[in-house]
Amino acid sequence: MQIFPDWETAALPVHAYYPMGRAIRIAARAFVEFLSADLVRDPPT
Repeated sequence: MQIFPDWETAALPVHAYYPMGRAIRIAARAFVEFLSADLVRDPPT
């Protein structure tokens, strides 16, 4: 949802870091993949 259509911010890189460990790694990877898919589908302008 864009609240101010005439206002833009600069594009910023996004980095994701998560701890080692199988259970946490699976959940973190799923979350990162979800965010990545959302950003690819609707990239910031």
